Amino acid sequence: MGVGDKLDKRIIVAAAEGDEAAFAKLVEAYQRPIYNLTLRMVRSRTEAEDIAQDIFLHLLNILERYDAGRPFEPWLFRVATNYNLNYLKRRRIQTVSMESLRQPGDAEAPAVELADPASPSPSPIELSEKYEELHVAVGELAPDWRAVVTLHYMQSFSVSEIASILEIPVGTVKNRLFRARSALYEKLQKLLETWSAG
Repeated sequence: MGVGDKLDKRIIVAAAEGDEAAFAKLVEAYQRPIYNLTLRMVRSRTEAEDIAQDIFLHLLNILERYDAGRPFEPWLFRVATNYNLNYLKRRRIQTVSMESLRQPGDAEAPAVELADPASPSPSPIELSEKYEELHVAVGELAPDWRAVVTLHYMQSFSVSEIASILEIPVGTVKNRLFRARSALYEKLQKLLETWSAG
């Protein structure tokens, strides 16, 4: 399970039945992962804070729909991801043109090579700069691609879990991850060369 179920199922059930203290525990347990997901999708700290709060308000209204017989986290992340995608659609954020990106299965798609583990470690400032460039590049992806990248690489959900969260086929998740990686490679080619050089 992505970040691991954080709460006893009884607390979630109690929250769904209107127990305010249980709902407060649910918010406390999940506010950081939901904020992080939202920040990576909307690319604005101020907006992410507001949207994360809105997600929990929305959750308060729909929590009674949660099926306690199923894992909670995929359901919660589905709610949060869909809320973020709907927000991005309303905002009409500019996205990368799909036509400009390499098609799946393109033999020209280069493999990303990791830096030699024996090479000197980058300084904290260098790591911060690399993270910022990667964060910006992920933020420029189309929202659907950004969602799968964020869930897979930043929230540690498996491909099958993402398929369940987004209610799409596993093959579609793999396709979006492939396209997103290709797009990121194009955007970060110079950065990746720097990383590989150590």
